[in-house]
Amino acid sequence: MFAQGSYIVYRNLGVCRVEKIGRPEGIAMDRNVEYYTLRPLRGDGVIYVPVDSKGRMRLVMSRPEADALLHSLPSLKAEVCRSRDRRVLQECYNASLQSQSGEELLRLIKSITIKEKMLADKGKKLGMIDTNSRRQAQELIYGELSCVLGIPYENVEGVVRSAAGAASDPGQEKQGA
Repeated sequence: MFAQGSYIVYRNLGVCRVEKIGRPEGIAMDRNVEYYTLRPLRGDGVIYVPVDSKGRMRLVMSRPEADALLHSLPSLKAEVCRSRDRRVLQECYNASLQSQSGEELLRLIKSITIKEKMLADKGKKLGMIDTNSRRQAQELIYGELSCVLGIPYENVEGVVRSAAGAASDPGQEKQGA
């Protein structure tokens, strides 16, 4: 059970604060069930989730875990999905997005960024599935890092780039190493 005031990652919605634990008032829900009242840090609204839910929820990573994750970024192995089949491509990316793993999300960002560079060398651009999946991965991991590191969301990309040791994109492989 999560404590009131805790920050959790809820499904693919990102970081939420546990505002309240109990039975929501004035809402048509099962009155015999306790709910977490979650407020997303980015975006509007409130989410009610049964306390006994087996859904994808976890506490945000700790500061030492975030530091270790950022430190591991340069050695994180990219796995570029080269399939042209939209269904296969989506399944490949969804596995990383649904994992709720910071490492998998950064690997996905890095992989798609490398793919983008490979395509640019051929005069091509990323497809919509690639672009949307990278954006979703960035929103999830950048939101969590923002919360854990105590920095504005807008500054996280710079922190990730710096950790990656790249002057341009957060997924860029080091050249000449």
